[in-house]
Amino acid sequence: AGLAAARAHLRLAVSSPGGAFAQAPGMLLIACSIALSRGLDALRAEMDPGSDGCLTAQFGHCTQELVNLCLAGRAFSNVFDGDYEMAPGFSLRGPQGRSAVGYLTHLEALRFCAVGDFLKKPRAPLWVVASSSHFTVLFATDLTAVQASPAELHLERARRAFARAAGA
Repeated sequence: AGLAAARAHLRLAVSSPGGAFAQAPGMLLIACSIALSRGLDALRAEMDPGSDGCLTAQFGHCTQELVNLCLAGRAFSNVFDGDYEMAPGFSLRGPQGRSAVGYLTHLEALRFCAVGDFLKKPRAPLWVVASSSHFTVLFATDLTAVQASPAELHLERARRAFARAAGA
């Protein structure tokens, strides 16, 4: 009975228009819930070596780790696909596979970063688009927006084969 009552209370708090998540600190509550659900030790282990372990940056902005945690369930520090070995034992971490929700950023157009296909091509046609001051949600109602064509699949298999051969 206690667990059922707690679930009912939580459902009411999340779904009610005037509930805690709809008020000013609502996003903070959601971020804390996600971080604590993942576990603080797991978060630190997923971040790049040398990271300070914070999920907020200067001026209270969220870090890329927090964005990635919300989108993909992991607090990796980068947006490129997979890991990038900088030196033996020192790798920068990115997503290991396609996420449910995608990510796009204006920083790529400015050539400050390159978002990998795992985040550009999510499993659902839903993207978070980052600008310098805010996030926007972009979605499509047609699932073909995230489905690769046969030519794209063939090209991706070739890229991966060449990457494996180059690393061997």
